[in-house]
Amino acid sequence: GGSGGGGGGGGGSGGNPAGGYRRKKKASVNERLITEIAELEAELPRRASEVPEEKVAPILGYKKDLDGINPAFAALGSVMTAAFSYSTWQLTIFCVEAFGNSASSLDESNYVFQRIAVVVRTAVVATSALGSGVAGLTALGLFALSIRVAVGVVSGELDMNAKRAPVGE
Repeated sequence: GGSGGGGGGGGGSGGNPAGGYRRKKKASVNERLITEIAELEAELPRRASEVPEEKVAPILGYKKDLDGINPAFAALGSVMTAAFSYSTWQLTIFCVEAFGNSASSLDESNYVFQRIAVVVRTAVVATSALGSGVAGLTALGLFALSIRVAVGVVSGELDMNAKRAPVGE
């Protein structure tokens, strides 16, 4: 009594949906990531009281990095860097005006000299403008550091007289 073919009717081999065997659907990348995120979220502390003391950082930085910084020195550095930034910006303005006033002298020169002069002028102006901008941002950062350290010293969070570890240790 065989029904033709070979392989036995409803044994469920070969992924035949009528046979009772179903392959488990492989989870998509998105589903796997959602599951992984849910597992990681379950491990996170729920309240600030559950965070270990050594993981709690001061308001805007780490105490060990800010201890030993005198806010007056940071403010002085900020003023000096701002003065350098201002002087470099004045140099940039001077160069732009000087190069603009002498542009007519290049009209009688040969083409190669004109191109070289334009490249050199552009490099001088761009370098002084870049230096001015970097120094200005550094001055702002030093000023913010001096304020942060001063607030920390006044609140008792930081000690400006603490001994600082040498750089690299």
